[in-house]
Amino acid sequence: MPKLPCHDDKSVFEKLDPYKHNRTGFDCGSEALNNFIIKFARQQQEKKLSVSYVATYPGLGPVKNIFGYYTISANAIRFEQIPNNFLRSIPQRYPIPTIKIGRLARDIWRTKPGFGSILLRDALYRCMFISDAVGALAIDVDAKNDVIANYYREHGFIALNDNPNSLIIAMKTVESTYSIYDKINHIQTHELA
Repeated sequence: MPKLPCHDDKSVFEKLDPYKHNRTGFDCGSEALNNFIIKFARQQQEKKLSVSYVATYPGLGPVKNIFGYYTISANAIRFEQIPNNFLRSIPQRYPIPTIKIGRLARDIWRTKPGFGSILLRDALYRCMFISDAVGALAIDVDAKNDVIANYYREHGFIALNDNPNSLIIAMKTVESTYSIYDKINHIQTHELA
């Protein structure tokens, strides 16, 4: 799997490593998201419930500060939840395989506004690569409130039928958003993890 940059040419995304990443100083302004990366991310990763990817800068010494993170995991959505524009591409009425972006947060003291979009872009890239290996029709998120739901809508996500704060974006939409050149360049310019 490629080690993906944070798209500012200074930082990189890496799978969370408790011996390499300093989680204690992370502050995104949300106690729940701070507590997750500090106390629970490692355990969830060890139990194969989700995987956390952290944004950090290279060369900061043996233990690096975290500037942002997101989690991904396998998921499925009931057929009845899927918006009508997805239905024409689904041959049967069975649960739809997706990749869930479970949490996404940036450190408010170490990053500028807009870094959340960099985190999301990296998460979408990673999900796109994973879908080639395991098959996933879409990427889904559960926004905690209307403001966050609107943020995801601005990035192309649409609401599921039964909950306006549960959103989905088709993998084909993600793939078409990033050109073939962009994908190839992204892979070739970064070392493999």
